Formats: sequence, structure tokens, C-alpha cells
Amino acid sequence: MKVAIISYNEFVDCEGNGWKVAGKNSVLLLQNTGSAYLKSITMEERQKEIKEVTNPLWIQLQNERANIDKIVLYVGSNGSEELIEQLAKQGLTYDQAIFVFCDCDITQKIQLIKKNQLESSQFVLSECGGRETMLKIYKDILRKGALPNPKKKSLTKSKKI
Repeated sequence: MKVAIISYNEFVDCEGNGWKVAGKNSVLLLQNTGSAYLKSITMEERQKEIKEVTNPLWIQLQNERANIDKIVLYVGSNGSEELIEQLAKQGLTYDQAIFVFCDCDITQKIQLIKKNQLESSQFVLSECGGRETMLKIYKDILRKGALPNPKKKSLTKSKKI
């Protein structure tokens, strides 16, 4: 199984981006430091910085897209919109996507996913920032070849999260 796992936050300490392989399991790790959140800047400046951070991740993902079975994407309060839209335009289907997000601004995140016709995708609720959840998913994929087991099947099935 080949899975891309993407976040603008760092969730695997001291690990560079790229393919990580363990037996038959491969993960394309695409992460950043989340440094935009450590600075005291305006929301507009933060969104601009996050976009600058996510562009190289997007380019790397585009280059590897044909080799990837599933994409696990952390959906934060900012920075995921463009990536989700681009993936949808590139043909990402609901059965290829796994979204990880906390409940901060959850309505906005759900609307973003629905807007791109990906509401039947698997989703996983996480803590704010998603670091622990994304790390667990990363380790489970590499060690066991196991994808997350969601409590709810999709956003279309849930009335309220």
C-alpha cells in the first residue's frame, strides 16, 4: 500500500519529507513545522505564510500522485483549502481521501469538503493541530499497513459531529 500523509504541521520529529518504506508499506511523508502558528502575525499574514509552506508539499504530491493509493490530509483552520480544491480538480475521489481534523471551525471544514464533493470520504477526528493523531496514523500504516478505522463512515452519514 502506498499512502501520502500531509500536514502543514510537523508530526514526525526530525524526519524529512519523502518516501518512507517498511516492508510492503510505503508512506510519502509531507509535513512542515507549523511555524506560522508560532508567530505573532495577522490572520492574513498567517494565511500567506501557510500557502508558501504548502506549495512545495503540493508540488511533491503532484509529482508522486500516480503512485499513491490513499491520501491522508490534515485539515486545519487555514491552509488546506487550496490543497483540497487542487486534489479534487486532479480527480481525487472520496474513496482515496482520508481527512483528519479537530472540531475547531468544524462547520467550515465540512463545508470545504462538501464543496469539493468529497463528503463521503473517510474522516478522523483529532486533537487541535492533529500531531498525535497524524503520528499514530503514520506509524500504523508503516508498521501494520493499517489505515485508520473511523467511528463514523462519512460526513454524509453524520448529522452532527
